[in-house]
Amino acid sequence: MKFAFLTLFSLLLIATPLCLADEIDGSDLGVSEIVVSEKSTPPAPHEMGVLPINSCITSDYGLRRVARMKRRGAHLHTGIDLRTKGDVPLKSFMNGVVESTSDSLFDCTQKDRRGRRKIGKCSHATSKCGKYVEVKHRDGLYSLYCHLSKVNVHAGQEVTTETVIAISGQSGDAKNNPHLHFSLKTIAGFAGNHSIDPKPFLPSIGMCD
Repeated sequence: MKFAFLTLFSLLLIATPLCLADEIDGSDLGVSEIVVSEKSTPPAPHEMGVLPINSCITSDYGLRRVARMKRRGAHLHTGIDLRTKGDVPLKSFMNGVVESTSDSLFDCTQKDRRGRRKIGKCSHATSKCGKYVEVKHRDGLYSLYCHLSKVNVHAGQEVTTETVIAISGQSGDAKNNPHLHFSLKTIAGFAGNHSIDPKPFLPSIGMCD
């Protein structure tokens, strides 16, 4: 009788942690309230893309420190900036269909009569981007090319990695710093932050000296 009681007691000790473990879930630990990131993270691509231009990175993807006036803190740089010299033809990084384009000539460095920079309209992402091309690819990816001088394609046009979709420039907020801003997103358009780091989808590319 004593032996049977000890055996039953031992079984209860072993089973109790298992029962408690079944009752613990993410909500009890507050895990569901933790937001790791707003960025979208799609699976690895089935195929690698190509560099839109042969260049190096002047500004990488990720958080940037901001210490200007009321914008102190950090903000996400939603793509990579590639150095350009002059007007450089650029190609689509993957085959796809042109989602949208813009031929806007609004200059974000324009100043008023008192020499103050007109930045009101530049709060809109498309104004900062300047002339741009957005291409839809398979696997739910969209590529965006900003600060162009000339757009060579139109919405609905099929493009390949051999198609010269535009010419680089310094439109938008790149007036004094000509470069190609290249980004990848999981949703078309400029609303919200759906960008992802484009480097894993590209051949090896380094930072400029």
